[in-house]
Amino acid sequence: MAESPIVQPTPTTVPSLAPEPSEVEQEHIDRAIEASQTAMDAIGTVVDISTYTLTVLGVLIAILAIWGVGALVRTARAQAKQIANKRWDSYIESDEFKALVKSRIDEAVKSQKLDAITRKLDELVRDEEEDEPPFDEKGAAQ
Repeated sequence: MAESPIVQPTPTTVPSLAPEPSEVEQEHIDRAIEASQTAMDAIGTVVDISTYTLTVLGVLIAILAIWGVGALVRTARAQAKQIANKRWDSYIESDEFKALVKSRIDEAVKSQKLDAITRKLDELVRDEEEDEPPFDEKGAAQ
Protein backbone atom coordinates (compact mmCIF):
# COMPACT_ATOMS: atom_id res chain seq x y z
CA MET A 1 0.00 0.00 0.00
CA ALA A 2 1.44 3.26 -1.05
CA GLU A 3 1.08 6.22 1.20
CA SER A 4 -0.43 9.31 -0.26
CA PRO A 5 1.49 12.50 0.35
CA ILE A 6 -0.13 14.99 2.72
CA VAL A 7 -1.15 18.07 0.86
CA GLN A 8 -0.81 21.30 2.83
CA PRO A 9 -3.46 23.89 2.11
CA THR A 10 -2.09 27.10 0.72
CA PRO A 11 -3.51 30.43 1.74
CA THR A 12 -5.59 31.96 -0.91
CA THR A 13 -5.78 35.63 -1.48
CA VAL A 14 -9.07 37.31 -1.76
CA PRO A 15 -9.20 39.55 -4.78
CA SER A 16 -9.69 43.16 -3.78
CA LEU A 17 -11.13 46.01 -5.74
CA ALA A 18 -8.86 48.49 -3.93
CA PRO A 19 -5.57 49.33 -5.54
CA GLU A 20 -2.33 48.28 -3.87
CA PRO A 21 -1.26 50.86 -1.23
CA SER A 22 1.88 52.86 -1.81
CA GLU A 23 4.92 52.59 0.48
CA VAL A 24 3.88 55.63 2.51
CA GLU A 25 0.35 54.32 2.90
CA GLN A 26 1.68 50.88 3.85
CA GLU A 27 3.94 52.52 6.47
CA HIS A 28 0.93 54.38 7.90
CA ILE A 29 -1.05 51.15 7.99
CA ASP A 30 1.81 49.37 9.78
CA ARG A 31 2.09 52.23 12.32
CA ALA A 32 -1.68 52.15 12.89
CA ILE A 33 -1.54 48.41 13.50
CA GLU A 34 1.37 48.91 15.93
CA ALA A 35 -0.50 51.69 17.73
CA SER A 36 -3.65 49.59 18.01
CA GLN A 37 -1.59 46.67 19.33
CA THR A 38 0.03 48.98 21.92
CA ALA A 39 -3.41 50.25 22.91
CA MET A 40 -4.71 46.68 23.26
CA ASP A 41 -1.70 45.77 25.41
CA ALA A 42 -2.31 48.84 27.59
CA ILE A 43 -5.97 47.94 27.97
CA GLY A 44 -4.99 44.38 28.92
CA THR A 45 -2.55 45.71 31.53
CA VAL A 46 -5.20 48.00 33.02
CA VAL A 47 -7.67 45.11 33.15
CA ASP A 48 -5.06 42.87 34.84
CA ILE A 49 -4.22 45.52 37.42
CA SER A 50 -7.93 46.15 38.04
CA THR A 51 -8.52 42.44 38.53
CA TYR A 52 -5.71 42.12 41.06
CA THR A 53 -6.82 45.28 42.85
CA LEU A 54 -10.42 44.06 43.08
CA THR A 55 -9.24 40.68 44.34
CA VAL A 56 -7.17 42.26 47.12
CA LEU A 57 -10.03 44.61 47.95
CA GLY A 58 -12.47 41.68 48.08
CA VAL A 59 -10.20 39.74 50.44
CA LEU A 60 -9.86 42.79 52.72
CA ILE A 61 -13.63 43.29 52.76
CA ALA A 62 -14.13 39.60 53.63
CA ILE A 63 -11.64 39.84 56.50
CA LEU A 64 -13.34 42.98 57.81
CA ALA A 65 -16.74 41.29 57.53
CA ILE A 66 -15.55 38.29 59.55
CA TRP A 67 -14.05 40.60 62.17
CA GLY A 68 -17.29 42.61 62.25
CA VAL A 69 -19.44 39.53 62.77
CA GLY A 70 -17.16 38.44 65.62
CA ALA A 71 -17.45 41.87 67.23
CA LEU A 72 -21.25 41.78 66.88
CA VAL A 73 -21.42 38.33 68.48
CA ARG A 74 -19.20 39.38 71.40
CA THR A 75 -21.24 42.54 71.96
CA ALA A 76 -24.55 40.66 71.73
CA ARG A 77 -23.37 38.06 74.27
CA ALA A 78 -22.18 40.74 76.68
CA GLN A 79 -25.49 42.60 76.44
CA ALA A 80 -27.48 39.37 76.82
CA LYS A 81 -25.54 38.51 80.00
CA GLN A 82 -26.07 42.01 81.34
CA ILE A 83 -29.82 41.91 80.66
CA ALA A 84 -30.13 38.39 82.09
CA ASN A 85 -28.28 39.40 85.27
CA LYS A 86 -30.49 42.47 85.74
CA ARG A 87 -33.67 40.42 85.28
CA TRP A 88 -32.38 37.70 87.60
CA ASP A 89 -31.51 40.24 90.27
CA SER A 90 -34.92 41.90 89.97
CA TYR A 91 -36.64 38.49 90.20
CA ILE A 92 -34.60 37.53 93.28
CA GLU A 93 -35.63 40.79 94.97
CA SER A 94 -39.30 40.48 93.96
CA ASP A 95 -42.11 39.59 96.36
CA GLU A 96 -43.09 36.70 94.08
CA PHE A 97 -39.72 34.99 94.56
CA LYS A 98 -39.74 35.65 98.31
CA ALA A 99 -43.21 34.11 98.59
CA LEU A 100 -42.08 31.08 96.57
CA VAL A 101 -39.03 30.53 98.80
CA LYS A 102 -41.13 30.97 101.94
CA SER A 103 -43.73 28.43 100.73
CA ARG A 104 -41.02 25.90 99.88
CA ILE A 105 -39.39 26.35 103.28
CA ASP A 106 -42.77 25.99 105.01
CA GLU A 107 -43.45 22.77 103.04
CA ALA A 108 -40.05 21.38 104.00
CA VAL A 109 -40.55 22.24 107.68
CA LYS A 110 -44.04 20.67 107.67
CA SER A 111 -42.64 17.57 106.01
CA GLN A 112 -39.90 17.28 108.64
CA LYS A 113 -42.44 17.77 111.44
CA LEU A 114 -44.71 15.10 109.93
CA ASP A 115 -41.76 12.72 109.65
CA ALA A 116 -40.82 13.36 113.27
CA ILE A 117 -44.42 12.80 114.42
CA THR A 118 -44.67 9.60 112.36
CA ARG A 119 -41.45 8.27 113.90
CA LYS A 120 -42.70 9.06 117.42
CA LEU A 121 -46.01 7.33 116.71
CA ASP A 122 -44.16 4.28 115.38
CA GLU A 123 -42.08 4.17 118.56
CA LEU A 124 -45.16 4.46 120.76
CA VAL A 125 -47.17 1.86 118.88
CA ARG A 126 -44.48 -0.78 118.70
CA ASP A 127 -43.56 -2.82 121.66
CA GLU A 128 -39.95 -3.32 122.50
CA GLU A 129 -40.27 -7.06 121.87
CA GLU A 130 -42.11 -6.80 118.58
CA ASP A 131 -40.10 -6.66 115.43
CA GLU A 132 -43.11 -6.57 113.15
CA PRO A 133 -45.03 -3.37 112.50
CA PRO A 134 -48.59 -3.32 113.87
CA PHE A 135 -50.06 -2.88 110.38
CA ASP A 136 -49.35 -4.72 107.16
CA GLU A 137 -48.56 -2.96 103.86
CA LYS A 138 -52.26 -2.62 103.01
CA GLY A 139 -53.02 -0.85 106.28
CA ALA A 140 -54.88 -3.71 107.92
CA ALA A 141 -54.16 -4.67 111.53
CA GLN A 142 -52.28 -7.90 111.97
